[in-house]
Amino acid sequence: MKNEYEYKNLLVPVKHPDDVNRVTELSSVLLDKGRVTFLTVIKKGSFPSVQKDWRISERAMESHREKITNKRISIFPKIRYSENVWKGVLEQAEEDDSDLILIGWGGKVSFRSLIQSHLEQIFANSNRDVIAFKNRTDSVRNIQKILFPVGYKDYDYSKRLTITSRIIKKISNLFYRRTAVLVVVPLTFC
Repeated sequence: MKNEYEYKNLLVPVKHPDDVNRVTELSSVLLDKGRVTFLTVIKKGSFPSVQKDWRISERAMESHREKITNKRISIFPKIRYSENVWKGVLEQAEEDDSDLILIGWGGKVSFRSLIQSHLEQIFANSNRDVIAFKNRTDSVRNIQKILFPVGYKDYDYSKRLTITSRIIKKISNLFYRRTAVLVVVPLTFC
């Protein structure tokens, strides 16, 4: 019997209440069973400014709880205080031993806009898979772009490429989108 690798432990950083609706829907597509941790990272000293968004996000999570738990997925909302948002995300991923970080991003989509953003720092410093998606609508079925970089230091290609292809197939079939995958490997790999 072939040993298949599956994502079972997702970390989903949420910043804005609208993110919760989109990432909840997308995580229910990616997982059949397992655990989803919704994380709000609060920079030290900024708690009063995010209290309202946290309450709205919590209500949105509750409204999606039944849909996700029907698929044998447990939901865990968490708040983490950190000096920096991207470091807080990576610390939580390490603490939870997350398989995948699923994150939305807004703004302009270009190489320049990703440089030194929280998203770029998570991609550059994570030792786990990360999927980022851009979506300004209320449903992930209208996703505009998905960024799924493949490869990092000590990346196990034999295990990961199978799940990467399954996720790409799921996303492409569900959203009827063409998908481009970019694999970046170090010169020492060739």
